[in-house]
Amino acid sequence: AAGNTPVRVHVEHDYEIVVLNADDAFVLEDHVNHSVLLDGGTMQPIEPDPNRVVRREYVLRKGSGGWRVAHVNAGS
Repeated sequence: AAGNTPVRVHVEHDYEIVVLNADDAFVLEDHVNHSVLLDGGTMQPIEPDPNRVVRREYVLRKGSGGWRVAHVNAGS
């Protein structure tokens, strides 16, 4: 997109935390992207709503310094 193009950012976000044991957990995240570029004069969308679902799974491990992300499984 060209510089100075306004954007409407709208994201639906949902997550679940699953604790497996004292040292391992998952964060399951889904979000739906509805963000679009806007016409600077009318502030109306100049592109369709992408309505794109993104899923990710974060594998967390607890260590001496606290919880750390050990791995990210990225989906579409």
